[in-house]
Amino acid sequence: MAILICKNCGKEFKTYRLTDHGRKRKFCTWDCAMKAKWNTTDKMGDKNISKRLDVRKKMSKARLGRFKNKNNYKWKGDSVGYYALHTWINNNWGKPTKCEFCGKTSGRLHWANKDGKYLRSKRDSWIQLCPSCHVKFDFTEKWRENLRKSHLGYVMPKEQKTKISKSIKKHYRDKRK
Repeated sequence: MAILICKNCGKEFKTYRLTDHGRKRKFCTWDCAMKAKWNTTDKMGDKNISKRLDVRKKMSKARLGRFKNKNNYKWKGDSVGYYALHTWINNNWGKPTKCEFCGKTSGRLHWANKDGKYLRSKRDSWIQLCPSCHVKFDFTEKWRENLRKSHLGYVMPKEQKTKISKSIKKHYRDKRK
């Protein structure tokens, strides 16, 4: 433990750490450090205008909305992903308030796309639905057919079956030895 003298108030203080973020400790407390002469806000006063609170508020107000939507350098337009599109819709059109099928107003509600073209510009191609109505709305015959083709109706080729069965037999043969 070291005993140091505060550069601001002159009091002795004990410390186990001789440095703060690589710099030698000079002050007993953070308040003493802020009151000291080295503090740039106090040292420069009104000359350092970027430190003044009223100027900082004006600067942040001027930047508001400056890089939003189409002005943002990462803007992708309508070729954006699912999550980003739904986040944009919730931020710009608000959260859904009422299911347009059953009239439910409380609980979780979704924005559902009617025509399959996920465009931001067309507000009339989106409807507000509760989760159960959203499933009923999306689960059409065309969707079922695509699901059957992709998962349920999959027939494994004979070569692949024999390859898998050989690898399983080999695994168990090696295990017995």
